[in-house]
Amino acid sequence: MAIEAEAPTGDRMLRVDALLKQKLGGIATSTLHKWMALGRFPRPVMLAGTIAVWPESEVDRWLAAQSRSKSLPRVNSGKASVLARARVAKKKKARTSRAAR
Repeated sequence: MAIEAEAPTGDRMLRVDALLKQKLGGIATSTLHKWMALGRFPRPVMLAGTIAVWPESEVDRWLAAQSRSKSLPRVNSGKASVLARARVAKKKKARTSRAAR
């Protein structure tokens, strides 16, 4: 359930589910966390120490900056990630085991 709050300044605050679905086109939560870890996405404001929210105006500014640069940040800078390589290896192994039957 998407819960949206309003800050005293009148700025809407977005929880992670609303942020991902409404603003970021349904990207994975893990991608959002990677962007934040790499400094490529604004850090959340923590409410009560456990609830992460983002000011909508800050997210909109970030999106505008991304549209000016014509691309969203890449998590792995063009290199195949460890997880992607593991998935490919797993698929190859499954194909070869099926072919051997």
